[in-house]
Amino acid sequence: MAQIRSLLGDIEGSAGQLTFSKANGVNLMRQKVGNNSSNTPAQAAQRRKFALLARLSSALAPVIRQGFSVAAAKITAQNAFQRANADLVTDNGMVASIDMARLSISSGIVGGVQNLNLGVEANAVTRELLLTWSDNSDGSAALPTDLIGFAIYSTVLGVVVTDTNVGTRAQEEFATGILVPTGVLPSTYRAYAYFKRANSPATSPTATDVGS
Repeated sequence: MAQIRSLLGDIEGSAGQLTFSKANGVNLMRQKVGNNSSNTPAQAAQRRKFALLARLSSALAPVIRQGFSVAAAKITAQNAFQRANADLVTDNGMVASIDMARLSISSGIVGGVQNLNLGVEANAVTRELLLTWSDNSDGSAALPTDLIGFAIYSTVLGVVVTDTNVGTRAQEEFATGILVPTGVLPSTYRAYAYFKRANSPATSPTATDVGS
């Protein structure tokens, strides 16, 4: 709201989107609230893209809160996730889609997950998904005590499973507890993983792998 000092005396009434009045001897200007009904194809496509990212960030909330916690010092983890992945979203035929092979659930300078592999436990009748990785500890960027966080997405079932701080870099494997149903191929699952410092919020970039 602006205060008006007029050389022509008091100003009252409306002009376009502006309304003028006087209160306590002060001339005031207010802007009317307009109805923004603009809906160009480009605007509609942008809304679909952001809606898709919002749904993804909601499903991945536990891991992105940790994976983007450093970035979230200035913005929310959800916004950091959306910024990191905005370029991966396209809109074709009024349907928004995202390149899941390049999705990031974390960012940072901690040493990343090396040789991430999503497979099925060797002799398990239950066909439990198993995450493995290499211990690439170097005493500085990558520590053996770094904790792993992950998300696993099923393209067939349309579900996401997330967990954090479930194993260390030195441990090199984690049984996820996710059972692959009969008739569903392990290759329809994709894993995303990162490491987090045990004693700080610092995290690594995201590694990804398709089930095998």
